[in-house]
Formats: sequence, structure tokens, C-alpha cells
Amino acid sequence: MKQLSRNSLVRGLVAVVLLVSILGCGQDAPKGPPLVQVSGIVTLNGKPLATGGTVSYRDSGGIIQPSGKVGSDGHYELFTDKRPGAPVGNYRVLVFASESPEQAAVHGGLPRLIVHKKFMDLTTTPLHREVKDGNSSGAYDLQVTGIN
Repeated sequence: MKQLSRNSLVRGLVAVVLLVSILGCGQDAPKGPPLVQVSGIVTLNGKPLATGGTVSYRDSGGIIQPSGKVGSDGHYELFTDKRPGAPVGNYRVLVFASESPEQAAVHGGLPRLIVHKKFMDLTTTPLHREVKDGNSSGAYDLQVTGIN
């Protein structure tokens, strides 16, 4: 009887260890630094950028490059390595946008860039943002001007 109880105890412990190891291996820990949620509104000449586009934050070393798509309402949200947010730090900000396909059809060519080129170059962009916990609403809003 003692042998049966001991075998049952060992089998039970082995089952628990296997179950814990299987359940514990479900998801890997997130890779990279902790991220802060970053989102805002991009305005072009004072109005929300309605054609869409891309916002890219670049750190000084060029290693970390959170980016996000601009929606038709001008809203963007950053992602870093497919995870929402950006690491804490100081960034230069680039904004890329072109006219809509409907606007391009009017002149019969490819969509033209509509954001001034200074916002698309790291050496000339006047846009800088500090990503940190607790930034106020609007801290990541971006104002750009057009080519005209």
C-alpha cells in the first residue's frame, strides 16, 4: 500500500511539473526596453492631415526608430518592433505624406509629396519630442507645413 501511495505521489508531482512548464512557456517576455504609449494628431497647415502618411521618431544613434501610420483623421500611434509605444528618450521626428490617389488622378501622375521636405530629413526637421511617462495630452501632436 505504501508503494502505491508513493508512486501516485511521484506521478502527481511529475504531472504538476510538466503542466507548469508547458503553461509557463506560452509567451516570451517582451524583447527590448519598456515602452511608453505615444499618439497624437498631425496637422498640415493647421488642419488634420487627411491623406494619411507616416510618422517616424529617430533617436540620436539611429538605432531606435518607432513609427506609425497617420489615419484619415490625422491621428497616429507609434510602434516599436511591432509593439505599441516608444522607449523613453529624445527623438527627432519625421513626417512623410503625399496627396491622395484621387488628387493625383486630377493631374494624371503619381501622388505628389505634400509635406515640406524639411520634415522628411533628419538634418533639417524642426520637430523634436521627448518621450516620457506622464506626458500631457497633446505632447505628441505635430504641426507641419506643405510644399507650397
